[in-house]
Amino acid sequence: MRLLREAFKPYFDAQKLFWGACVISGDQIRAGRALARLSAKELAEQAGVGLTAIQRIENGVVSIRNAKAETVEGIQRALEAAGIVFLPDGYGVTKRQP
Repeated sequence: MRLLREAFKPYFDAQKLFWGACVISGDQIRAGRALARLSAKELAEQAGVGLTAIQRIENGVVSIRNAKAETVEGIQRALEAAGIVFLPDGYGVTKRQP
């Protein structure tokens, strides 16, 4: 088992570096979408991702960590452009004041 962990260590280290300190969650995406008053279809179009990807992430069918990086980044950028601020460590969202 130790050899297996050592063999996959570079992969897990890369994942930690990629995700950094702020990991968004499917619940945050759903809440952010509601605050921004966007439908899943509108968010998908603005993020440049498929509607199914958003639905699967929001419903927990696909975990954020298993979703494609480009998909998560696109969703996060689109919501941030709509004024949504993600709170650290997946614990909520708020709307930026004008």
